[in-house]
Amino acid sequence: MLLAIITGILVGFVLSLLTGPTFFSLLKISISKGFRSGIYFAFGVFLSDVIYIVLAVVFSLLIGLEERYRQIIYIVGGTFLLGIGIYYIIKKVKISNEPTKALKNTAYFFKGFLMCMLNPMMLFYWITISTKFTESYTHSELIGFLAATSLTILSSDIGKSYFVSKYRSKINERHISWLNRIAGTVIAGYAIFRLLIPVVLKHV
Repeated sequence: MLLAIITGILVGFVLSLLTGPTFFSLLKISISKGFRSGIYFAFGVFLSDVIYIVLAVVFSLLIGLEERYRQIIYIVGGTFLLGIGIYYIIKKVKISNEPTKALKNTAYFFKGFLMCMLNPMMLFYWITISTKFTESYTHSELIGFLAATSLTILSSDIGKSYFVSKYRSKINERHISWLNRIAGTVIAGYAIFRLLIPVVLKHV
């Protein structure tokens, strides 16, 4: 269980480096509305992650005995993650300094929640991750792994909100670009060496 939790923390840390739409929304909210509003937004994202993780675990367990389905998920999911990795490696970053519309903090919570829930690719993303780890983890270890991953992402989002609200003038596009390249390289490498290559070797 301890190894599963440590692995989940490492995976969560890498995923937290990605600077997608939720990251920039968190950035803008924390800069223009402050740390507290950023926390509400981060918890909204966290709740959507929990819901998608539960759905992903149920899906993974349902297809757990069907090896052929696993291979299909590894190929499609590996290609998907490889594409995400390459995208973030070459992505150009543009920080918008326009302030966000003033909302109540609960509205920022629902904004973070809906931003992720209305993106169906997030479900496929979690399905790919959970399906891979059902091979080597027991049910309790898988839950521990995914809980550690999601809590690490939440902790990172809270930390980013605090850091951005305090040091907003020191953050520039070059810093974010380097975060993208690091995270993109790790994700692309994982897709190639842990998902795609093993499938190819099984059929050689």
